[in-house]
Amino acid sequence: MPEDRHATWAAHVAGTVSEPDIIDHPLQDAFEDVDIPKYVTAPETLRTSDLQVPIFIKGYKRHDDTATKAMNQARCYGVSAADFNHRIGLKGYPVFSLTTSGTAGCVLLTWHSTFSDAKKTFIIERNIPHFRLDDPLDAFRYATFLLRLRKDADRRLRESQYSFNQFREAVAANKMNWTKEMQVAGLPA
Repeated sequence: MPEDRHATWAAHVAGTVSEPDIIDHPLQDAFEDVDIPKYVTAPETLRTSDLQVPIFIKGYKRHDDTATKAMNQARCYGVSAADFNHRIGLKGYPVFSLTTSGTAGCVLLTWHSTFSDAKKTFIIERNIPHFRLDDPLDAFRYATFLLRLRKDADRRLRESQYSFNQFREAVAANKMNWTKEMQVAGLPA
């Protein structure tokens, strides 16, 4: 006999459901094999010396703004984040940018050139995935994309541990100058 959805919801609201409900934990099985670091579940453990690496950036525009405005904002955010990653030693590290205009969204990919002599930033903005976040299937596709991105980003960050060690040494030796002059000097002529 199928379970009555309304009775289950009423029991959930009344607090009589003893086991976790899908409403409370929609991804309860998705993270069984993943060791979630403590700083993710307890943000107060972040220290002022912790480095936050931009991997995924989101920009929202209202439904009455044009899609071009949203795309331009995503391009700017993506280029800034890719340049930041390049300067701290994560050369060629991808940055994903979700841009939405109302409920319609798309994902751009930005990365900085891995060649030291070529100071180029690349943006993939053609044939990109589009989402209608008010459509359940597209919302599911978007959530799946985020889960895959998290898994891939964790792997890439573990592989980049050498770059982080070089960055820490450069900071300790006062070789990192985060000034406006340094940013202007890094721009192509």
